[in-house]
Amino acid sequence: MWPTIEPRVRRGERLGGRSSGRVELRAAAPVLLMLVSLGTWVGGLFLAWPTYIGMNTATGTVAALSEALLEGRAPGRDGDESLLATYYFPPLPLGIAAARRAGLGVRDAVRAAGTASAVLLLLAVGRAGFVLAGGWSGALLATALLGSTFLFRSSTLGCRTDLLAVAFSLAGLAAWERDREARGWLLPILAAAALLCKLTALTLPAALAWCCLRDGRHAALARFLARCLLVIVAGVALTAPVHGPGWYLDTVRTTLFAPPFTWSFVRGPAELLRYLGSYAEFAVLVALTLVLLVQPAMRATPLAAFAAISAIRAVAALANRGSGYNHLDELAGAAAIGAAMSWVWEPRRSRAWAATALVLVVLAASWRETLPLLRHAHEPESRWTSLTDALRTVGGPLFTEDAMVALAAGRRPAIADPSTLRSLELKGDPRALRTIARLQAGHYDLVVLAEDAEAAGAWYRDGFLGASAVEAIRAAYRKEGVIGGSHFYRPIRADRPPSAP
Repeated sequence: MWPTIEPRVRRGERLGGRSSGRVELRAAAPVLLMLVSLGTWVGGLFLAWPTYIGMNTATGTVAALSEALLEGRAPGRDGDESLLATYYFPPLPLGIAAARRAGLGVRDAVRAAGTASAVLLLLAVGRAGFVLAGGWSGALLATALLGSTFLFRSSTLGCRTDLLAVAFSLAGLAAWERDREARGWLLPILAAAALLCKLTALTLPAALAWCCLRDGRHAALARFLARCLLVIVAGVALTAPVHGPGWYLDTVRTTLFAPPFTWSFVRGPAELLRYLGSYAEFAVLVALTLVLLVQPAMRATPLAAFAAISAIRAVAALANRGSGYNHLDELAGAAAIGAAMSWVWEPRRSRAWAATALVLVVLAASWRETLPLLRHAHEPESRWTSLTDALRTVGGPLFTEDAMVALAAGRRPAIADPSTLRSLELKGDPRALRTIARLQAGHYDLVVLAEDAEAAGAWYRDGFLGASAVEAIRAAYRKEGVIGGSHFYRPIRADRPPSAP
């Protein structure tokens, strides 16, 4: 059995409790920190909403998939018109497609889906903080801490699918704390929901399996796995009529047998240390969580197992050269919960140090993340304006590295995810081979890249697009110029003179 631990605080010290007939300042601090954190987050969203700030190729991928859904296409049934292979499962693109059907433009739909996912994550973190830390202080602190981090805010602006998966995983962590025998259905439903958002959302099942096997709780593990599998099957059956049965299978095949980029086991821990060193709030949350988890009574709790598996998973994901901050969203959420627990549970003599650290984290991180938006969000989006104006003059087929560039101009992207082209081409996938052949034949009237094809190095060779695609562009296209920071290439054809740069 796992130990039951009570927070080392008196009833009168908890949020909402009374001490000498008044609410202590310490009890009001979580409320103030949450107001600062979420207030600046909402303000930043307001500034960024009408812009493309924070959007990247991953944003373009989910947006392209949502547009394909509106046209009756999807991975696994994309025909020969475009390459829709992806490492993402359907739920987030389905949400964006629903927002599009409600009348929102592509950019607004993406913003709405990213914000909704972020709100769900904040609610999940708050719930886990409430359950694990023992009250509203933990809930508000955990929410405030996560809401102020670079990782959370960047993933929100980029509409990363990780947010939705992590939200279900952390809500599942709270359910696990309340149902350690895995007798109910809420725990397997949340674990299955996370997996249906992202194939690699394995932290919760892995942590539960680890604890159950360690403690000989085989019946609980079998019950959880059976119900989780049943919910996954039901979830696939529920969404399959919308997008066809091939999407999940195509994503599993692409993720397992054609992963993006190349791997370096040295890069994983090095990248984790880099993020810890670059973003002080992340380092503080992790440090306070470690202080909590070194206590013997905490080592057998669900949070300890979840945090350990999340850290291992993050290091493994960051070993891929193309991995970024989004793979740390889950660890940041677990660390926010752990840091909030440290503040609630610590003895009075050391709680002041934790409180000081958390106040500095929220105030400093919130200011740092809001300042760039205050400076730049009001500026005209000359890059996107010039890009879309130029693309609208192209009548023929268009190839863009970032699908969002094509969508912003009202065009259909040739590829949804540039990180799949190289890996699928190396595996002999006919869709990728067909795209490479079109590039070699000069089929596209315009090619738009983020980097110069002539100077392209390891990023293109080992990751985005791949060496074959870049060599095809070099051979069949001539650079026309740079517009909005993007490099434009026109085909070299016998029936068409080259355009002036």
